[in-house]
Amino acid sequence: MSEAPKPSVGRVVHFYSEAVAMKDNCAGRGFNGVGAGPYLAHVTQVFEDADGNTTYANLYVIPPVGDPFHKGLVPMKGSSFYEDGDFYWEWPPRA
Repeated sequence: MSEAPKPSVGRVVHFYSEAVAMKDNCAGRGFNGVGAGPYLAHVTQVFEDADGNTTYANLYVIPPVGDPFHKGLVPMKGSSFYEDGDFYWEWPPRA
């Protein structure tokens, strides 16, 4: 059984956000019933607690329409998914 991925600089996550779709005036694009996306996001910085667990990360999000943007201090609770109101992230599926 493999260990859950750990966020680190350079890793890719999928970022979903209704707010991004609305901001870029593309409300119907990429909507999948649970949020707009996925959008490619690169982990650019990680923050760890005293035990070495990743608690937050900074992401560089690249939507298909509109300008790329930074999403800072994104909670990295859990190993594969975090939801916070207007956005969520998850690890890309593996084949």
